Amino acid sequence: MSDWNDRDKDKEPKEIVIQDRRHLRDLEAEAEEAAPEPEPEPEPAPEPEPPAPVEEEPAPGEVVEFQRPQRPPEEPTPAPEAPPQQGPPESPEEAQMRMLFEIGINGYLHGQIQLLLTFALIYLGRQPNPATGLVTADLDKARTAIDLLEFIAARTLGDLPPEEQASLRQLVGELKMVFSETAQAQATPPQEPAPE
Repeated sequence: MSDWNDRDKDKEPKEIVIQDRRHLRDLEAEAEEAAPEPEPEPEPAPEPEPPAPVEEEPAPGEVVEFQRPQRPPEEPTPAPEAPPQQGPPESPEEAQMRMLFEIGINGYLHGQIQLLLTFALIYLGRQPNPATGLVTADLDKARTAIDLLEFIAARTLGDLPPEEQASLRQLVGELKMVFSETAQAQATPPQEPAPE
């Protein structure tokens, strides 16, 4: 058996050439910059418009109808292409979070106030419930919605502009009055007609 070292001694060494092309990149870039830019293709000349028809003047006393000039049909503009999606499509939760951050904290706060107002009016029996279409009162849920609105009004005292703060306080006061009226109406039994 021959040894590995003995086999390598018999062979002639091969020349190994290593080329480092990193320094050539700069030269190629300079050559591209020095190369003249190709001339742009000339745009086709616009088509000449057809001559306007010669209109005859109406005879005296003749009734002439107004006709709008004919416009050449406009070419439809192509719809802008949607940017390609990067990565997997977003989940509904991710889409909702993205939307929340797009509207910002003030937009979110206004949306929540509007939502709580809608809940309060529905549970006070002033609006139909969108889920059932019925107008019913649920004073416990109405109280919760009004309390949450009052909490927001108290906690955002310095964050909202003064006119919005006053409007929110007025809204809470009006909802409390409607709540007490609805509670009194439910507490008093309906009057039966007197027997005749």
